[in-house]
Amino acid sequence: MDTNELKQKIRQAREAVEGEPDPYKIEAFKVILSKLIEQRSIKEILPEEAIRKIEAEIPEEVLRKLQDLKYKERIQILLYYGKKTLTKEEIKEKAKELGVGEGWWNGSNFKRDLMKRSKLLVEKRDAVGITRYRLSNLGEMATHSLVDRLFKT
Repeated sequence: MDTNELKQKIRQAREAVEGEPDPYKIEAFKVILSKLIEQRSIKEILPEEAIRKIEAEIPEEVLRKLQDLKYKERIQILLYYGKKTLTKEEIKEKAKELGVGEGWWNGSNFKRDLMKRSKLLVEKRDAVGITRYRLSNLGEMATHSLVDRLFKT
């Protein structure tokens, strides 16, 4: 397992224990991380309602219409309601829950569709040197109008 995979698993374990009370948080983190390191997926470890935390932030009306959207629009909505910067791996993991197919990630679709053509994402390195992504101002406006359109239809 390389460093990036380990960092990803640590991030997943951290996100999984967000909101847990302090006495249980550390132990839950240890258990989840050890199971992730054993090559299990987060979906095998956590109950479904914990996995769908990101979806809980997206309004139900928008979730119902996600299947009609392009993959890049689903990722825009994920970042729009997520309100934080994410690594490509985090986006990929959460986008799977929203129905973004594995094949879309295999090519250069991510950068081409979201960064080069339409300038919807901004790429930034954090203090540790990990590349994180967020919606650009243009991306925020485009996604806001997309969400408005979804609510109207």
